[in-house]
Amino acid sequence: MKLRIYNIINFSEESYYNVEDLSDAVKTIDDLASAQLKNEDITDNCFFLEIFNEDNEWENWYNEEGLDIMSYELVDGVLKLIEE
Repeated sequence: MKLRIYNIINFSEESYYNVEDLSDAVKTIDDLASAQLKNEDITDNCFFLEIFNEDNEWENWYNEEGLDIMSYELVDGVLKLIEE
């Protein structure tokens, strides 16, 4: 499974970060968001997890219930669904 983080900053700058798995994706997003919050030039940002599909195209990743990566968190290094 090929995964990457898609990060948009200030509605114009796009960046991609390859990740190994869902835990790595959550950690990468957390690290990027923390760093971006400290940069006063960044006023807006968003993150998506993308998967490379059978058609050789990138698409947004969703779990079996239709939830995206923002529905997960790392708790003591363990990936968990956020309880709503």
